Formats: sequence, C-alpha cells, structure tokens
Amino acid sequence: EASTVMAEVNPIYAVSRLIFDQLFEQIIRSISTPGSLMPLHMSDWRRSEMVEAVTNMTMRHLSLGYLSKDHHLFQLLAAVRIHTCQVYPGIVDDLQAALSRCGAALDYPAAAPRKPHAWLPEAGWLNLICLASSVPHFRNLLDELSRGDSKWKAWWEKEAPELEDPPLTELELDPFHRLLLIRALREDRLAPAAESFVTWVLSGAATAARGGRSGTVTPERSTPSVGVNNPRPPWVPGRETDVAYLSTASLPRRPVLMFTVQGTDPTYDIKELARRRNIHLHVAAAGGGPAQGN
Repeated sequence: EASTVMAEVNPIYAVSRLIFDQLFEQIIRSISTPGSLMPLHMSDWRRSEMVEAVTNMTMRHLSLGYLSKDHHLFQLLAAVRIHTCQVYPGIVDDLQAALSRCGAALDYPAAAPRKPHAWLPEAGWLNLICLASSVPHFRNLLDELSRGDSKWKAWWEKEAPELEDPPLTELELDPFHRLLLIRALREDRLAPAAESFVTWVLSGAATAARGGRSGTVTPERSTPSVGVNNPRPPWVPGRETDVAYLSTASLPRRPVLMFTVQGTDPTYDIKELARRRNIHLHVAAAGGGPAQGN
C-alpha cells in the first residue's frame, strides 16, 4: 500500500508486479528450511520470522529506489499502514484520510458549528470536527475542547506541543492519536511528531505497548529514540547507499541505475565491492566528465 501511494507521489517509483514476485521467491528461498519452502510443521514463531524477513527485505529494496527527500514520507506511510492495519483493521481508510486530508473537505461555517474559542484557527476547528466525526477515539474531543479553554490554549501555544500531554480528561492517547491531534491543530509541528510516531512503530515499541498496555501512553514511554535498545529497522535507509545489497538485487537483464546529486559519488564504493569479490570492473565516464558522474 505504501509503495502504491509513493508511485502517485512520483511516477518513477512505480514497481512492476514481476519485481515483487521475484523478490518474494528470492527471499523465501533464502530463509526457508532445506528441501521445503513452507514445511507443514513450521511453528508460529518460524512463520512470524519469515513474515518479518519478507517485509524487511521487500521494504528495503523499495526504499533504496526513492530519492532521499522522500524517505521520510515513505517511512511515515509504511508506519501508518502497519499500525492501523494491526490495531484498527476496520477503519484503516478513515484514519488515513483523517491524517492526509483532515478537515480540508469541510466548508466553514456552512458545515461546522461555531468555534468555541476565539483563539482557535478556522482550519484547526474544521480539522477537529473531522477527527471527532471520523475517528472513534476522538468522539468526545469537541466537548473536551469546549470545557477547557485556557488549558487548551496553553497547550496550543507551546513551542513543542507534541512532547506535552494535551489537556484531555477522558481520552488516552497513543502516538498515532497524538500525531492526528498535532496534524489538526499544529501542522507546523507535524514533522517531529511524525518522526516520533515512525520510531515508535518501527522500533517495536508499538507492539510492546499493545501487549501490556495499561494507563495513559506518555511521550517518554511511547516515542523512544533509535539507538542500541531501539535499532534502526533494516529497511529504513541510512545516509550511505548499500551497494552490496544493490548488487544482489540486480540481474543481467535488470541493471541498477544510480541517480546522484552534486557532491556524491558511489564510484569508490562500487570499486571496493568489485575488489572484495574479485570482479573485473570497467569504469567509463559519461556526460560531462567526472564532475558530472560516472
């Protein structure tokens, strides 16, 4: 699903069904037990391991084909899809629409009641109406907002509201609900809120929270930073291009094209890989010379 949306962001991100089939077959063969692709006696743990491996390697393959400026968008789309499908399978499309469009489709004041507070922006008010009507968790949000004028204004005016608990008395927010609320009222803080949500989902903290959740999910518990205890998922692109993996993903009739920007040159990494594998490599300059790329 995330890859389909990315193809709408940029047509060059479209991926052939044949690529998916080849990837799936390659991955299954690399992790299955000898003599059987899917043995009947396979344990639930082994099945989960295979599903995780297929997901990681497929997403890794796809993410390497995206421009660096679109990596964060891909991670957010994937994290939202993973979380909503696991936790809210019946309303996935509604939740994704609430995050992407929010109240943009509503008309103020024709389709909305009067704002309860003067400080509340019209766009933010429409966004809150959308959340209250489309997200079950926020069905009492408008009542909460009406009763807590000063507290909501203080939270809205904070420099980093995504790190603070909103003044809700009846609602418990996980990082996804927090992301929706930031999207509705403080769109300028959407980027850091999205980064916290992506880290929460992809580091495994979301799964752990669902397994033993009790009480309010606080930012400190729900948005861990990527590090030793929460390593970067294997398919999240780093700063360096994984030339070794790209070589395994290519075929004689399916070459790899690397588009570089000024100041980057993967030629050294390619030469080092060829040297380690004892492969003869012929480098030919193309375009305007070495400054333009090889």
